[in-house]
Amino acid sequence: MIEDEMDNPIKRARQNKKSKNAGIVMDMNAMVDLAFLLLTFFMLTTTMLKPKAIELVMPVPDGDDQSTEVLTIKESRAITLIPMPDNELFYYQGF
Repeated sequence: MIEDEMDNPIKRARQNKKSKNAGIVMDMNAMVDLAFLLLTFFMLTTTMLKPKAIELVMPVPDGDDQSTEVLTIKESRAITLIPMPDNELFYYQGF
């Protein structure tokens, strides 16, 4: 008998394996749509930080016109800075 004419189960299994793994086709459209939906959702619902400036309240000089309106602030929001000699800075919270 010729070898090609004989039934070879190993050769048949290898041929079937190659034909089954020809290629897997995955539809990625749904995943891409979901990614863009999530991206737009988070971009629209996120609040961006707005820059905040520190409100600076300076004491009114003694010699100036006292008719200017004096702002009152809470003691918890006040800080007093005192420059000292030798480039030192003394500070305390409150009035």
